Amino acid sequence: MNYTLQQLRVFISVYELKSLRQSAEAMFLTPPALTKQLQNLEDIVGFQLFERTNNKLIANNKGHAFYTLIKPMLLEFDRINQLELPFLKHKKPTLKIALSQIFEQSLFCKISQIMQLDQAFDYDLVVENKTKHIELLLKHEVDVALVVLNEGEKNMLKDHGFDVRLYTDIIFDAYISRDLAKGFKGIEQELKTLKCIMQTQLKDMLQIKNALYFSSYTTILHAISQGIGYGFLPTALLAAQEKEMLLSINKQIPESIPNMQSYYVYAQNSPLLSLIEMVFNVR
Repeated sequence: MNYTLQQLRVFISVYELKSLRQSAEAMFLTPPALTKQLQNLEDIVGFQLFERTNNKLIANNKGHAFYTLIKPMLLEFDRINQLELPFLKHKKPTLKIALSQIFEQSLFCKISQIMQLDQAFDYDLVVENKTKHIELLLKHEVDVALVVLNEGEKNMLKDHGFDVRLYTDIIFDAYISRDLAKGFKGIEQELKTLKCIMQTQLKDMLQIKNALYFSSYTTILHAISQGIGYGFLPTALLAAQEKEMLLSINKQIPESIPNMQSYYVYAQNSPLLSLIEMVFNVR
């Protein structure tokens, strides 16, 4: 008897998530059904892949070696299934992407580059707020989301079987008005008296006392430029004239203010994994 792709995907999921429950949820199986698939795979290959202790599965040496062999094979199979076969069928794969407006220009540039490489695919964009993005991810209604996350949100998504990768095309840096900073003897000390200007959706999450919240980064930029306070802005999207009015203060911001960065997030077992990596890693 030969093992099936489903059994290999079960093994990869359990190996990466280190949890039967989370793997079962990610693969839309019941825990008993997933366990049976894993046991059948071990019977077929003729050796155990995991050590079973205290109701936990821990990959043994043979399990690690098997993962090293199987993972690249599945990635290549997915690439063929997602990109090559649809091309032969004259049917393009569709990538569903959730994002905020600030990411649109950057993403369109990436998609344009892919199209120039003769890699045809369709895409649907869902422009919503971060709360909706996360909801769509958890319901598997989008394939990938471009979103600004804090540490708690990153860990929660990882626990639910998602890969969270830094989106290096849009880096958020802390800024203050140059005119405002001219009158400071020491920026670190003066920052303690200034307002921290952040997005409205972060209000309940961070609960910073001395803060102002606005719904768009355009408004945040205007507030910082006017000397109302300091805050985070997507550096790559700032015009040269706007940068001249601002001073980067990444090293001076208080430790109580978390660093804000953007990430692209997708399910570890996504059938469009190869396409996602191709789009978001293109330079």
